[in-house]
Amino acid sequence: MNKFIKTVCILFMALLGMAAIASSEDDSPVALLIQPKGEVMYSGDGKTWKMVNRNHFLFEGWRVKTGADGFCKLVNNETGMIESIKGDTEVEILSQGIKAVKGTISAPEHSSSFMGMLKRKFAKVQKYAVIKRRPKAPKRIKLKTAKEITLSEDYPDLVWENVGPEYSYRLVVGEKTFDVPASDRDMARFSLSSIEPGQFDYHVRVFCNGELVYKPGKKGKLHWMSDDEMKSLRKKEESVRQTDPDGFLLGNFMDDHGLKVPAMDLYRKFLSKNPDANKMRPFLLKVLSDLNLETLKKAEIKAYHSQAE
Repeated sequence: MNKFIKTVCILFMALLGMAAIASSEDDSPVALLIQPKGEVMYSGDGKTWKMVNRNHFLFEGWRVKTGADGFCKLVNNETGMIESIKGDTEVEILSQGIKAVKGTISAPEHSSSFMGMLKRKFAKVQKYAVIKRRPKAPKRIKLKTAKEITLSEDYPDLVWENVGPEYSYRLVVGEKTFDVPASDRDMARFSLSSIEPGQFDYHVRVFCNGELVYKPGKKGKLHWMSDDEMKSLRKKEESVRQTDPDGFLLGNFMDDHGLKVPAMDLYRKFLSKNPDANKMRPFLLKVLSDLNLETLKKAEIKAYHSQAE
């Protein structure tokens, strides 16, 4: 009984001390080398040899050889048999058994059913060796939103820099909260609704895998226009549209009234239709700066200087 317990303990230590694990379940180890003493080496191709000084998994076709003072034991995962390898011996690892290439090996002995358990566990522990591509939050996330912004029923969109496609957001406006899903675009965009006229504190929280990873220390100011304000704006807006159908002046009009998002949209649309109007680009840069959209701002700065004379 003591011999059995000793064998189990040795095999358990072998599991804890394994040096290499195959990259897929199809490459399950054929044998386990235990109790190496003296000069013991292994090779995956029969040409390049490496010293073994601890328990080691062996795979189909690998070889083991010992020097004059070498000794080890091999436990075959398929047969559950243990074979002793003495000095000046070379063997080939095969699933059906250990084949002597040089020298002799001892008669195989049963190692108990523990090897079957070890083999099954090997397949399970593979998942712990896989590098998980789980999104990780950077050490320090920093998200800035517009310090002051105006929205309305006609222009309800709020935007902010997207810190990554793996992040979702929670927009907090006054006492109301809105969950915003992750996006793979440079900016996150969300249309507000059911907001009463007035001014509110607002901020955006960042989440990764459902966990809060960023909450700003300072809050911005969001003004939601009343019906009377909207009526006045619409009247002026129509006048500007008639004066400038291309939309550049309308973008400037929106910016002057705190409607940064429609101003951005109008400027971008204008420059898209008029790519040679590079001198107008700084107006867009100003709005992008107000909205703290750094990624888009950098792209526009690059475009501006590449076209500048």
